[in-house]
Amino acid sequence: MSTKFLYYKSSILFRALKNLGDKSNQNYIILDKSFSIIYCDENYTSLTDYTFQDIAYSPFKKLLHHIKFNTKFDEIEDRLRKGKITTAELVHTRKNSIAFYADLEFLPFQNENNETELILVFIKDVTFTQLHSFLERLEKEMFIAIQNDVPFIEKLQLICSGIDHLFHPYSFTSIILMEGDQLQMMQSGVFHQGKLIHYPLENTLEVHCYRKLIELETITVYEDIQKLTIHQPHKDILIANEFTKGVIIPIQKADGERLGVMTVYFEERSYDVKIYIPFIEKIVDLIVLAHSYEKKQQQIYKLAYIDKQTGMANRHGFIQQLEELGELGGAVYLIEPSEFSRIVELYGRDTGEALMKQIYERITEKCGDVQVVGRFASSSLIIYWEYRVAEMPPIERLLKCIVEFPFVVEGKSLYITLKSGGAAVGQGKSLQDGIRHAENALSEAKNHSGTYAKFYTQERDAQLEKELFILHHLTEAIRNKEMTAYFQPKVELRKGRITSMEALARWISPTLGFVSPADFIPLAERAG
Repeated sequence: MSTKFLYYKSSILFRALKNLGDKSNQNYIILDKSFSIIYCDENYTSLTDYTFQDIAYSPFKKLLHHIKFNTKFDEIEDRLRKGKITTAELVHTRKNSIAFYADLEFLPFQNENNETELILVFIKDVTFTQLHSFLERLEKEMFIAIQNDVPFIEKLQLICSGIDHLFHPYSFTSIILMEGDQLQMMQSGVFHQGKLIHYPLENTLEVHCYRKLIELETITVYEDIQKLTIHQPHKDILIANEFTKGVIIPIQKADGERLGVMTVYFEERSYDVKIYIPFIEKIVDLIVLAHSYEKKQQQIYKLAYIDKQTGMANRHGFIQQLEELGELGGAVYLIEPSEFSRIVELYGRDTGEALMKQIYERITEKCGDVQVVGRFASSSLIIYWEYRVAEMPPIERLLKCIVEFPFVVEGKSLYITLKSGGAAVGQGKSLQDGIRHAENALSEAKNHSGTYAKFYTQERDAQLEKELFILHHLTEAIRNKEMTAYFQPKVELRKGRITSMEALARWISPTLGFVSPADFIPLAERAG
């Protein structure tokens, strides 16, 4: 037994602190004024497997798990020198090098000169509490992300980053999910500052390895991950940080559907992985929750924004995509096959839908610079074409190119004509007004034969307003008997006799004055 220990053992203060520690029934150690260990009790030995002989007179900071905690302990030392009671949560090591989260309470005792003589330190293993707190915090962040419609990838990166920050710099986490035939890699930015942290896996050997890991039935711990064919950038990180142990966690839903796999890599002896597996399983539940919510959102999006029959954006989806483009500067065009209603009447609705889908495909094939295409109504499509004022899109050329060859629908060869109405959007012209104006132009285009396109002009609005105004007064004119019939005889010139009479309607309105038959008769015929 050293002279130094005998000195402290005979100290009244030392005996008082030891008595205080024994009565507390807690794990404790006693430090001298140089922050070296001069005593540890049996509870501390049980917790850490260190005997007093193992750590006698060693600086306490050497028992902390990483140099960043040593730096933090320097700040604690400054407080203790000033006699300030201090608490902290640090990562402590056991004798076998496995770490645990420790709640530390430092009680400094000073002499009459205000110099710290001894420090009583109570140590509590709070690993479970720390993990539980982390899980609660992660769950809260995930639910907030779901409520705020945070993109799915960001939700997964939230999980990866949370795990890596919790254990940093002792772990590296990634999630690999199946998306169709591809595997998508997602990881945190802890080890990837400024780098892409979401991308598809392309290396065939790596894809094959991860597909095998996805098929694992249970969580598997690999003591030597060098035997696995993992993603090469990840392998570089593991080598650089001396990570040798890997925990592979299959991600699957309650019904057994496999979604992917999560990998967490550790230092060989940094943590007792078994302690963390129940928490990792709950994290997997969060991933499944986020995935299920994403799929449900995709279903809702399809119902709200995708045309079920053709798979293209519907009217709402078209408008949403344009709003995402930001500032607009171009034109919207409505395109409608003139023969659509007759084709549906003759061959059925499915044939009409197949025709609309083929028109959509030809538009995207023939005109790659069309930014957005959507289904406007059952018989019409809508496109947005960006252009500068001096470069009007050649819409008529596009239409004639589309109908140059017949459409083959369900074995039937169909030649059609197209009508189109277009209007400018952007530069002070709203999207809603642009769509309304395009509908007006389409209505006028339908009065022409063959494939025809009409671009909206302001005169068209004036004409429509005039027609509606006349139609409104026409109803009143009939009720008020404002119409007068003029009979014009038809004379057979050779015989000089009247053969019949032609009735001509004339309308003199108290409000409008004389209204030309050329204005009101076509309106009366359309109105019935």
